[in-house]
Amino acid sequence: MDIGLARTTTGARIFGALKGACDGGINVPHSDKRFPGYTRAKVEQIVSKRGKVTDTEKTTAKFDSKVHRARIMGAHVTAYMN
Repeated sequence: MDIGLARTTTGARIFGALKGACDGGINVPHSDKRFPGYTRAKVEQIVSKRGKVTDTEKTTAKFDSKVHRARIMGAHVTAYMN
């Protein structure tokens, strides 16, 4: 998919068009990482009272389709208008 001069930030309109094309049956190689609703894996350090790192905890990467659907339907716009 050629996006031309459009910025490739996460949640850009071009990725909404890509998702629509894929849902419509066109085979476009892509990853869910750029869609709204995707959260990356994070490594958090557990710190003791003295400030020493005692353990690390890793969260998994996931894609929440409900957040993506709300973004498509414009829920993020109506929240700012109230």
